[in-house]
Amino acid sequence: MDNNQDPVYLRVLRQEFKRLRTAEGKGMVEKVRAGRSRSSSLLQLADMVSGAVVRAHLGDDQYLKLVRKRMGKIIWLPKSQGDPSIGSPFV
Repeated sequence: MDNNQDPVYLRVLRQEFKRLRTAEGKGMVEKVRAGRSRSSSLLQLADMVSGAVVRAHLGDDQYLKLVRKRMGKIIWLPKSQGDPSIGSPFV
């Protein structure tokens, strides 16, 4: 989310991450905060992988093929009511 400060975007993102639960019902994400990928190689990796997942969902899986065998499960969150987007992919 590369330092996106849009309050609506941050609120929706936090809500979606809070919905992610383990089989036992425990939350999988404790905190969501904005950051600059320029200063973090882990954020750069997350940007690349999430971009690859979105592109694959849109029909271009060439980048996902590069990282797929090293990834865990991909969870596709359903669209929100009234949301024209394709849904929210989370890795």
